[in-house]
Amino acid sequence: MLLPVWLATAVGLDAAPPATRPDQADEFASARRRMVAEQLSGYGRNITNARVLSVMGRVPRHEFVAKHLQREAYEDYPLPVGYGRPFRSRSLWPL
Repeated sequence: MLLPVWLATAVGLDAAPPATRPDQADEFASARRRMVAEQLSGYGRNITNARVLSVMGRVPRHEFVAKHLQREAYEDYPLPVGYGRPFRSRSLWPL
């Protein structure tokens, strides 16, 4: 059975997530690194688990939101993902 890329990445199977467009690959990779460094491992949340930080740095959040919101996918506020549901801030995921 083939796993979706986001699931394979989340469980650590090291599947490379496809970029939305080739010219955006570096832009989103940079946004993920910034999210991990500034929002997750930085002051406030201070997440230190290397596996958690590694996975969060690989999950392609921009693929789960509408195209017009993709540039905001790695910011620290909820985004709509459809059906009236928000894509919540990372700090709320475990709740």
